[in-house]
Amino acid sequence: MVGNCECAIIRAKMESLITEKGMRTEIIEDLAKFGCCNLCILRYLGNTEPYNYRKDEKLIEKLLFGELKKKNDNSCSKTGGRKMETDEGVEKENNLEDQDQPSRKVLKKSPCSVCLGLLDLKYGASDAVLDKIAAAVKEANIQAKSYTINLSLPIAVQFRAYFLWYHLVEKFSKIYNLYSMMKPESVCLKNAWKWICTHRLKDKVDPDSDWVTDGCLMVNISLKYEDDESECQTLGNQVRNSSDRRSKSNGLSRGGVELLFKDMTTFEFKRKFGDAPPIPSNFLVIDEICCTHIPVLVAGRYCKYSRNVSQTPWIVDGKRFHDASVEELIAHVVTPMMNADQVKFSASGREDVDVRMLGRGRPFVMEVISPKRTLFTTENMKELRNKINSSTKLISVRDIQIAERKAAAKLKDGEEFKTKTYCALCRVPEGIVVAEMLEKLNAMKLPIVLQQQTPIRVLHRRSLATRERSILSIKATPAKSPNLFKLRVQTQAGTYVKEFVHGDFGRTRPSVAEILECDADIVSLDVESVDFHWPPSIDD
Repeated sequence: MVGNCECAIIRAKMESLITEKGMRTEIIEDLAKFGCCNLCILRYLGNTEPYNYRKDEKLIEKLLFGELKKKNDNSCSKTGGRKMETDEGVEKENNLEDQDQPSRKVLKKSPCSVCLGLLDLKYGASDAVLDKIAAAVKEANIQAKSYTINLSLPIAVQFRAYFLWYHLVEKFSKIYNLYSMMKPESVCLKNAWKWICTHRLKDKVDPDSDWVTDGCLMVNISLKYEDDESECQTLGNQVRNSSDRRSKSNGLSRGGVELLFKDMTTFEFKRKFGDAPPIPSNFLVIDEICCTHIPVLVAGRYCKYSRNVSQTPWIVDGKRFHDASVEELIAHVVTPMMNADQVKFSASGREDVDVRMLGRGRPFVMEVISPKRTLFTTENMKELRNKINSSTKLISVRDIQIAERKAAAKLKDGEEFKTKTYCALCRVPEGIVVAEMLEKLNAMKLPIVLQQQTPIRVLHRRSLATRERSILSIKATPAKSPNLFKLRVQTQAGTYVKEFVHGDFGRTRPSVAEILECDADIVSLDVESVDFHWPPSIDD
């Protein structure tokens, strides 16, 4: 794949090569005859300067034609491309005012044969179109300081671009054969439209906003073309009949079309589809405008005080186990506050339902999908924390903050490298816990390296394997009952502590039961700390 920077260099070389070989005028005239507007001519010359596409119509003509007397009017911002005869045969410009007077029969101009009027200042790039887009953005009522425009074009536009590319390769092979990596456009049509329109949209929506390629609010604009289906019928048949299985599965999609034309020769293309596309009679029009904000990540730490609350909803075969989950208790407050569609919850590991999460809590990230409220202060985050904590006694949260996606990736890193501290209340079924038993545990050489087969209780969801895990510290102390003792251990991530105590029928070795040479089991288990320094602490 060729990167964006490399492509820009390649296009600049294309324009220089065209000039060096003295073919600029000939190519311009040929593109004009093909039905290209002036801005599409600029594109296929490889011009990558955005300001050239925003110039006044006369300056663009001068840039292309100089003092050359033009035989045809090729200005996209004037009347489009090739002419269409009417009943009276009277030549007149097809402007927006004429459309409101259907009784007057005039000679109207067709759209540009390549962009179908998308770059036309009276159609696809008109103030009326931009006003419609700006109105849709404002109506969506989504908070944002940065925006990105995504255009979705009909297949016919892509098909027409291939028509022109193969035409140029055949007629000017010394130039366009050298730049096959840019097939079928020297400069992307979508980029050209953005160069023309983005700064104007910014002024209409929010002059203080940023309109960039990686903005937070996605303005998705879908365009339609009335003749798309009829023009692409032959193309669709070719894609479906292709021997490439991938293009079959794609159907008539951009990917399927690209695969079809990837290695197709000019001769083969012309044999299947002809020399040129039909003269267009309809312009591209907006079909749909959809605005959506990228997911916002809310990070923090949670504590869980109940032994009947799962981390996420526990539903099996439609039957729900346990009335509440950590995810739902947090989402119940986050979703309405951020006016979002849904949330996705992830945490740095998980504790069993019957295990409490104490101390500073377990790091988590909540991915908020399609939020409308997205701009928050530190005080707003404190308010969110307080609302969650006052809504339930089952859990609490701290260190609530908006996180960047790169930083949130640390959550997964921590699953492998973090350590955790547990406190287990253990029971010896028969007899009395004596000091010698505890001393035996406390005298173990550290680290205690375990060989743990996948526990029986999780075999249904984890592959069978033997994993090496380490106990980094261990401290056994007496409890009030004579057959109970407390066991505090610091473990490597991924250690099954319950199995370390009872041995899981010999599947974990060594185990507390094996060391003490008697049965041992866990009465209760608490996670006292997840030793992972993310997200940053803000509540201390």
